[in-house]
Amino acid sequence: MSERGLLADEHVPGPCIGVLRSVGYDVLRAKDEFEEGTEDGVLLDFAAETDRVVLTCDKRFIVVDGKQVTAHAGVVYADQVTLQRRPEDAASALNRVLTTIPPEDIQSSEFYLADWL
Repeated sequence: MSERGLLADEHVPGPCIGVLRSVGYDVLRAKDEFEEGTEDGVLLDFAAETDRVVLTCDKRFIVVDGKQVTAHAGVVYADQVTLQRRPEDAASALNRVLTTIPPEDIQSSEFYLADWL
């Protein structure tokens, strides 16, 4: 698995986090680090500072206060149902993203897990 750390937003289901951890990912859950409802901009800043790719079920995570955030460690969008019902498939797809694309190309980029399933 990739050496990149992950920050799972508060809507990423537990089964997916468990599978990601079981295959070697260092996953921090936003709800363990921050209060519930913490603004996406705060999470993006934290992820950038700690070199963690954000895994989210939100539709437009990098738009904060109507402006697109361009300096971040990378964002992967995923369907919550897929993460809940097919966590192993989601983990494999996420691994393909993080091991196929060079880290410098992941930074400031967005990826859709459905494209990698």
